[in-house]
Amino acid sequence: MSDTALTSPDLVIVLAQALTGLGHLRVTHALYHGLPPGAHAVMLSSQDSSVNYMHKIMSVNPALRSVMEYTQTGWAEDVFTIVARKYFRHKTKLLEEQLQTILEQHITRPKTLLVVSTHLNLGHQLAAMKEEFERKNNVHMVLIVVVTDDSPQHLWAVGGADLVFVPSEYCKRQLELYHKTQLSMPDTKYVVAPYLVSPNLGIDLTDDQFRRRQQELDPTRLASIHLSIPISGAAVQLSYFDNLIHELDRLSDRFTYHIISQQSSATRDFLGRMIGKQHIKLHVSSSHREVVDLYEKVYEDEVIGLEITKPSEQSFKALFRPRQRGGSILLFSDPVGRQEWDNVRFLTRHGLLPNAEDQRTLERDAIGNRIPGETIRLRARSWRALRLPTHSLAGARFIWWCLEKGIFATMMKFSGYPDNAELSSRGVEIFWKKVGEYLESLK
Repeated sequence: MSDTALTSPDLVIVLAQALTGLGHLRVTHALYHGLPPGAHAVMLSSQDSSVNYMHKIMSVNPALRSVMEYTQTGWAEDVFTIVARKYFRHKTKLLEEQLQTILEQHITRPKTLLVVSTHLNLGHQLAAMKEEFERKNNVHMVLIVVVTDDSPQHLWAVGGADLVFVPSEYCKRQLELYHKTQLSMPDTKYVVAPYLVSPNLGIDLTDDQFRRRQQELDPTRLASIHLSIPISGAAVQLSYFDNLIHELDRLSDRFTYHIISQQSSATRDFLGRMIGKQHIKLHVSSSHREVVDLYEKVYEDEVIGLEITKPSEQSFKALFRPRQRGGSILLFSDPVGRQEWDNVRFLTRHGLLPNAEDQRTLERDAIGNRIPGETIRLRARSWRALRLPTHSLAGARFIWWCLEKGIFATMMKFSGYPDNAELSSRGVEIFWKKVGEYLESLK
């Protein structure tokens, strides 16, 4: 039923994205590659470079990052949200021209324009221009917004969107409560669906490949451990990764590092230090979109045992089982920004990440090089990720302790997910099904 609506010749699907960090691009990439058979979409990348620049400097510069984090909670968030929402909704001209160009490329005018935005800035801009664009072009515009973290920041409340997809009931509840306080904002419907992880990473490993992943994390084996390190779009924590790799190399020659990064002025020095080093493989491009492709190709070409990453949108790879291509064990460096703390809380709430008490126990045992107790070993079977200590040297030693003491090997014997609709790697499939059903309901 829903596939029919999405493959109709009267429909044009537009996936709208902004180049602020790689997270939004990864979600768009997942949506594009998860389209139902017969459905087609065109990509719209925002040409507003100022937003991307602001995101980058606020992520890298410590002082500006503090300002950003301050405006993510409390009264400062309320004030910032009102100002930012007004700014975005009055800055639509360039985006409207891009959308107009897409529409005019079709010889036969479609009846419906389905626009899916994976960025809150674009969501507000599209919502602001929606009615005028419909009237001017005699087309029905359906706007879907996708929240790319489990973080109910008020700016994700997009008035006038048809649907806003969120990854949890908690996020839905919080955004609905806020939306109701904004009396001037048009209505929006919030929909819960599992986070949109890439279908390519959800492919099951062969028996041989799964055995290889188990052997990588087996302390009694000598198999090479393939460890991926995706560098964030804002290129933060580079010195942490640099020092951690150096210390891990000192502890063992079993590790092969796959660094996936954009080539930019922010990453140039770091990547320069990595070139030519033994056991380090660089996967680099100057294109944001190619970096997303390179990341998935690493998982396609190698069986990755571990991944070190910030708890950004990559956190939701915890929705893959160890037997799936993307099911490496995730090792989180310190969160940057409220949304990453919220993602940590999502995983902890569902038992996929150690709670605060278990985390303290793990770190104490690692420092003392003690054998983990039976309770920790039992709980480890439900974990898909671990948090690393803040200091890079302690982080490397923690990783080595988890390997030597069998924590990783125990996590490979994953006991399965709790029975919860939020915990599925089929989020993209569920998303398109729900969108198709919504389109059908409009007929």
